[in-house]
This record gives sequence, C-alpha cells and structure tokens, in this order.
Amino acid sequence: MNFSKAKLKSKYIYVFLSVFSGVLQGLSLAWPWTTWGWLGDLGLEKGSSAWWLEWISLSILALLLLKLRAEKNVLVVAGLVWLFSTAWLTSAFGWIYVSLHTFGGLPSWLSFASVLLLGLLLGLYYVLATVIWIKTKARQPCLQILSFGSCWLLGEWLRSTAFSGFGWGGIGYAHLKGPLSVFIPWIGVFGVAGLSACSAMAAAFIFSKDDKEKENASWFLIGLILISGALTLSSMKWTKKNGVLSVSLLQGNIAQDEKFNQQTGIVKAFSWYQNELMMNKSDLIVTPETALPLLPELWPQGYMDKLQKHFDIVQQAALIGMPMGGANEGFTNSVLGIKAGQREAWKYDKHHLVPFGEFTPGFLKWFTKMMEMPLSDFKPGPRIQKLFNILEERVMVHICFENLFTQELGRYFVNEKNAPTILVNISNLAWFGTGTAMDQHLNITKMRALEFERPFLLSTNSGITAIVNQDGEVTQSIARDLPGVLVGSVQGRTGLTPYAYWVSHWNLYPLVLLSTLFIFISGFTRRNRSKTIVSF
Repeated sequence: MNFSKAKLKSKYIYVFLSVFSGVLQGLSLAWPWTTWGWLGDLGLEKGSSAWWLEWISLSILALLLLKLRAEKNVLVVAGLVWLFSTAWLTSAFGWIYVSLHTFGGLPSWLSFASVLLLGLLLGLYYVLATVIWIKTKARQPCLQILSFGSCWLLGEWLRSTAFSGFGWGGIGYAHLKGPLSVFIPWIGVFGVAGLSACSAMAAAFIFSKDDKEKENASWFLIGLILISGALTLSSMKWTKKNGVLSVSLLQGNIAQDEKFNQQTGIVKAFSWYQNELMMNKSDLIVTPETALPLLPELWPQGYMDKLQKHFDIVQQAALIGMPMGGANEGFTNSVLGIKAGQREAWKYDKHHLVPFGEFTPGFLKWFTKMMEMPLSDFKPGPRIQKLFNILEERVMVHICFENLFTQELGRYFVNEKNAPTILVNISNLAWFGTGTAMDQHLNITKMRALEFERPFLLSTNSGITAIVNQDGEVTQSIARDLPGVLVGSVQGRTGLTPYAYWVSHWNLYPLVLLSTLFIFISGFTRRNRSKTIVSF
C-alpha cells in the first residue's frame, strides 16, 4: 500500500485505528463487561448499547477517510474500511465460534476461520459503499455528509437482505438511547444507521482547517440536534392501550449439550414443561424455541392429549415451541398454539431460517455434515401467517433471529385494524454460550418495540427471558442460565407509528430510493476542478 500522501508518520497507525475503532463499534452494540466509575456514569453498563461509543468509532473512520480521500490508490481506502468492518462484525458476532466449535464439533481453527471469513465477506458491502462515496466527489460538504450516510445505509440494507441476509450487528442497534433514538418510530433502525453515519462524517469535517467545510458541518449537526430536541419535547405517542394479559414465560435452561439426549435433556424437557404448562394460571403461557425437541409423533403416549384436555377446561392459552412435519412434506421449526374452544390447531412455522443452522445450500452441505447439529434441515413457513388471538389481543409470534428482520415483521401492520397488539419471540440462545449474544438479542428486541410501539415478550431456553414495553424498556426479566418462570402482565397496543405504516406498505424501499437519490445528486454535482485535499 502507498501511504505517501498521508500525513501520519506511519501506515501502521492507520491500520491500528481502523481495527481499534471497528472493535469499539462492535462492543457498542452490547457492552460485554461490568464497568464502574465514569464509564458507568456514561451508561456503559454490562449488556447495554452505547450510542456515543458507536458514534466515536465511526467518526474515527470518517476522519481517516477524509485524510485519504485524495489518495490515488483506492485500494488503500478500501483496505482500511475492510479492516474496520471485519473487526466490527467479528467482534459483534464472534459468539458464533461457540456454536460451531463447542456444540457443533468443528475444530477450533476451522470455527475461528469460519467466523473471520463471514466477517470478511460481509465487510465487502461497506467497502463497496465507501468506493461509491469516494467516486461521487460532491462539491459541498453537506452533500458529502449526506452521500456518506446514504452509502452506509445501503451497505447495511444489502447486508441484511442479500443472500438471505444477516444484518446482526447493525450500527442502528447502538442507538436505543441518545439523540437519535427519537427518530426510531419514524425511520427505523436503518434510517438511524444512516443518520449516525452522516453525523460521524459531519464530526470529521469539523476538524477540517477549511472554514467553509467546518461551518457547513457544524450547521448540519446543529440542525440534527434541533430536530432531535423538538421530537423529544413533543413526546409523541402513536399507539393507545388495549387489553391486559397475564403471562408466564418459561425458561427451562436445558443444557445445549443435553438437549437432544434421550436419557437426560429430552426426559427433563418433557417433564419440566408439562408441569409448568399445567400449573401456571396466566392467560398466556409461552415456552422457548423447540422446548419439546421431538416431533409430536415421538412424544410420550398421551402427552399431547393431556395438554389439550387441560387447556380445553381452563380459560388459558399456550404457545409451545417444537419441530413439526415429516420426511415427505419437510420439517419445520414451529410454534403450536393451544387454547380453549379451538376448532383447528394453530401453528406458526419459522419463515426466515438461519443459514447453515437451519438450512444449507446444496453445494455447501459438506460443511454442515461436519457439525453435530440436530434439527438443521428445515423448510421455511409462509411469509404471512395467522396471528394468535387470545381475549382482546392479537399476538404475532416469530422465532429466534426473525426479530432481526424489521421489514418482514412490518408486513403484519398493513391493516391497522388487524395489526398485532403484542409481539412474541421464542428463542434458544444456549447455542451461543454465555457471551453477548443474549444481550444483543435483547437490544434487537428493544429496537423492534420502539419501531412498532408494541410490547414484546421474550421466552428463551437459557436467557434473556423478559417483558419489554412499547418504549423499549425491560419491565421484568429473570436470571439467565437458570431454570425459571417469569410471571407478569403485558399491555397490548393498537395504532401505527409512521415507520410501521410506510414499511408495511413499501418495505424499506423509501429509504433505499432516498439514499440512492442523495448519492446521485452528490455525483451529479461533482467537482470539475482538480481534487481538493482536506487539510488538518
């Protein structure tokens, strides 16, 4: 690489800053350690997201990009962005190593290489975004700022949708609190990601020695702060209260290495969940994903009949996670709904499956055959499925990382009168050990609650089992990595946020088209004169 035009003394400083800031961005999504002193005062608590840490890390990258934008060799800039994004993404979902090695049985070197390769491949989206930004060569700093945010937003969108999509670790999830959080009910996680990138580039321009560039960037940040303040003061609420449900969320904490063992985990699961399903008095009882890890025809004799008779008598309902289907029609990762007076069985089949965990393209099946992962060959359910109705509430159920796909959940809000009033996610995060996966999953749930202004129930095998209200706040939870039952209540909501309305009708395309427009305008107004090097 040719760093001759860079004013820093050593190329290694660029490399270090790229990797260091990338790691910081990954950590900002769910801080993994207990903190004290001034870090605690800044809200950097274990498991929490940190908007200011994400913003600082992306601002460091923006500074490097401005320093090197005049570099003739685009590979220099692309290489630094690739380092940044790879460090960010692998630090965000490095817990995949646990599922591949500890529970999947892959050698440690291959598990590490797989996580790194995934980070490298997904990082290419941001390399492409940065190259497009460089090539636009906008005349004005404000256009450069908007263009950078737009390119970054499109990178996030592509990563979350292309080739089945894996948007885990998106920067918008760091902004559950802070000045950009008020935009969530308007533009969702992707819009907030774009605004964060814009503000990071604006901060970088403020360090320019060019007074005009510094002034334009300052006005951009001031305008963003004023809009944020106005939205905060308005305290708008888009939804209203509906009925109240009492709920019991079951956390069996069946060890992952025992879950499919006929003598231990399976016996324990069937006994523990049957007892809790029949003893609890709540309106709605929810089990985790594949809480009963066998197909119904393999259950103990009379098990299902006993459950059905019980719920025919009591005025209660249950949502039970289990595999369903058969060799001929295909297997599904499902939720069975039981309630009194039910004429036909209600079930939900997981639609968005986990690549390599629940489905694998034919030409890569050799990879999954190396792993010891039961229930890894499912077929997807329909895109839109029936809601589960109980009392006055319409419950939307989805499984595991499906709560990551905001545009897919948004499909259920097209008709306000029939829209969900409560969201439920059942998961089994024991696959990923005791790292930050649980905290990140909870923060993703908080984001969905804020986007749609709906309460959210999380029932997991080992944690985090929680009730999240429409403001994205955890009202109740139970200790992770222990068996337990969370007994509480949830207030349903009706009405639509602006985001719920437009994403249900037009998917994420309004943001995509707006971002593309900004990039086009920026490229159209490119400088005719020679490149101007930003001086610091």
